[in-house]
Amino acid sequence: VSVAEYALAGREDTLLAINLHAVNFTFGVESFEQQIAALAEFLAEHEGPAIVAGDMNTWSASRQEVLDTHMSRYDLQPVIFEPDLRTAPFGRPLDHIFVRGLSARHAEVIPVDSSDHNPLRVTLALD
Repeated sequence: VSVAEYALAGREDTLLAINLHAVNFTFGVESFEQQIAALAEFLAEHEGPAIVAGDMNTWSASRQEVLDTHMSRYDLQPVIFEPDLRTAPFGRPLDHIFVRGLSARHAEVIPVDSSDHNPLRVTLALD
């Protein structure tokens, strides 16, 4: 996990940016849920805009549900990619970007052969 806060010109609040590579192959979702829940401490204390992004390893419906539940609890919304070319084993995207207090002006997935994940690029604007 990488957590950073950035000053925003002309504003007193800051931008919280969290990048996570979630635990991958475990039995059940307990370890995954603990890892996602650990982000709650940062998200609950931060009142300004926030970004949570990374390889969330949401290859199952139960993992996706855990992620969605925690993100919505802190008012983070998923960035939508059209066309959605994110890496998706078992038909479920692994990589995500969630935002609060920001709007996606442009979002794209860049197909590459150099990795097992296609990079995500998004242009965000403060609400």
